[in-house]
Amino acid sequence: MASIMNGIDGQNILPQFEKFRQSDEERQSLIQDVVKQYEKLRVAFQEKCDDYENEVQSRRFWQSQCEVVRREQFNMRQGLFDEALLKAGKEGGAEAAYRLLTEIKKYMCERFEGAGSWAIMVQIYVNLEGLGRKLAAIGITSPMDLHAFTRAFSLNQPLFSIVDVGSGKERADHKLREIFRLFNTNVQCKHILFGATHDNGYLPNLEPFKRDIDAAQRITLLESFSTQQGFKDLGFALVRFDSIFRSSPLPEKPIPLTTNTPQSIATPVAKRPLERHVSSDNSASGISDQTAPPLSTTPTSWATVGKSGRTEKNINIAAPKFVPRNLIALNADEERVDAQLARAEKTVYDRLNDRSQIKKFCNEHHLNGRCNSQYCQYEHGERLSNVEQLALRWKARHRGCQLGSACRSFDCVWGHQCINEAAGFNCSYGDKCHFAKMHGKNTTPAYKIYEDGTIETYA
Repeated sequence: MASIMNGIDGQNILPQFEKFRQSDEERQSLIQDVVKQYEKLRVAFQEKCDDYENEVQSRRFWQSQCEVVRREQFNMRQGLFDEALLKAGKEGGAEAAYRLLTEIKKYMCERFEGAGSWAIMVQIYVNLEGLGRKLAAIGITSPMDLHAFTRAFSLNQPLFSIVDVGSGKERADHKLREIFRLFNTNVQCKHILFGATHDNGYLPNLEPFKRDIDAAQRITLLESFSTQQGFKDLGFALVRFDSIFRSSPLPEKPIPLTTNTPQSIATPVAKRPLERHVSSDNSASGISDQTAPPLSTTPTSWATVGKSGRTEKNINIAAPKFVPRNLIALNADEERVDAQLARAEKTVYDRLNDRSQIKKFCNEHHLNGRCNSQYCQYEHGERLSNVEQLALRWKARHRGCQLGSACRSFDCVWGHQCINEAAGFNCSYGDKCHFAKMHGKNTTPAYKIYEDGTIETYA
C-alpha cells in the first residue's frame, strides 16, 4: 500500500484533473450550442412549412378563380353589332355589352364546369372614324351616336373595351396578334374566343395549334356571315351570337337609283330655266341646283283686278327667294363623282400651307361650319374666309375618301376621283396615286341625289 501511494504524485494528478474538467465544460458548452442551433433550425423549418402550406392553399384558391380571357376583333366592313343596337346609341352600347356577357357565360357554362365564376375580358379593335363615316353614309347612325355607343359598351362592363386604333388595317392586326400571343401562353387564361374569322391573314397564327389537342380545346372561333373556309378546316369549336352581331354585310350602295317620272300636267305653268352653280363654299360635292317652283296658274290681269272697287289685291312681282338644295352627284355606274372647283389663288394656297405646318385646320369646322367631335385636335377658331376655304377644300380633295365611290355623305369633303384624270390628264403617279383604284372612272355626272332622298337625272 505504501508502495502504491509512493507511486502517485499528487502534484502531477491535479493538473490532469483540471484538464479533464475544462474538457468537460467545453463539451457541455458545445452540446448546449448544438441544442440552441437545432432549436433555431426547428423553428425556422416549422415557419417554412407553415409558409408552404399557406402558398399551397393560396395557389389552389387562385387556380380555382383564374380568369377566362376572351378576345374579339372585328373588321369594320364585315363584323359589326346589330343595326338596332347601333341606332340606339348610348342605350344600345350598354345593351350590347350585357347581351355579349350573357351569351359568353351561357356558352362557357355549357362547355366547362364551374365557368360561371370566371371573369370575362373583351377587347375590340376598331377604326372609329372610318366606321362612323361608313355608318353615317348608309344612314344607320351618326358618328356622335357611335361614340356614345362605344363609351357605353366599355363602361357597362369593367373588363370590356372598344379600342380605337385609327385608320389602317395593319394597326388592328398588330394589336390582335400580340394580345393573342400574350394570352395564349398565360396560364391564367382558361379560354380564348377569336373573332377575326373574316380574314385569312390570321390563319398562320392559329394553324400551329391545330394538332395540339390541349391548345385547340382552349380556342373557340366566333363565326360571322363572312367566316372563311380555312378557319372551319382548323377543327376548332365554332359559335355564333346572332342576337348581337349582324348576320349580313353592310350595304355598299344603300340608295336605290329609281328616277321619278314627272306626271303630265294639263294646266300650263310658267317655268324658269334650271340653274347650276359651282360654289367654293358649298357642301361636300360643291354642286347645288336651283329650280323655281311653278308660278301661279290663276289668270290675273289689271282688268280683273279693277272689276271690284271694294276690294284691293296686291300683286308681288318680285322673283321668289330660292334656297339651294344640297346634293351629291353620281355617274352612270352609280359611283360618286366630285364637282369641279374654282382654281384657288396660289398665294392663298401657299399661305394656308404655311399656317398648316403649325397646326392643321379642322375641315369639318371650316368647310361644313360644325365639328361634332369632342376630342378634335385641329384648329377651330374663326372660320376661314371664302378664298381660304376654297384653298382648304382643294387640300382636302387631294386625300381620298375611305369609302371611295360608295360614299353618300353630303358633308364629305374628301376626294372621290383622281384630280389629274378629272382635269383631263393622265395621272403620272400610276399605282402610287392615292386614287389608283379609281383610275379610269367615269367622271361625268348622271344622277343628282338630294338630302331628302329625291333622285333626278342630269339633262
